[in-house]
Amino acid sequence: FAFAGLPGVALAFLVLCIASPPRGVNDEKRAQGERYSEGDAAKMKETSKGMFQDYLSLLQNSHYVVATLGLVAIVFAVGGLADWVASFLQRYDGASQAHAGL
Repeated sequence: FAFAGLPGVALAFLVLCIASPPRGVNDEKRAQGERYSEGDAAKMKETSKGMFQDYLSLLQNSHYVVATLGLVAIVFAVGGLADWVASFLQRYDGASQAHAGL
């Protein structure tokens, strides 16, 4: 707890101090005072350059890449813990195989 818990709690308090951006600040049309219409979806579809360009634009978005890599890391960590914790409980706690697998 001392190595991960205390720094984690301190970091959580620091994150609470970060100001949230105003709502809609990343919406281009809303920033210009315009409203979206049903025709906008058709225009966006017409100007789409294809699936490859869409994926390329996602890879150029650093926030998306970092969030995706973070999610991948969490999934691997949880999967590793799920595989490891039963054998850990058997070795160090003396739990039976049935009890450790719960």
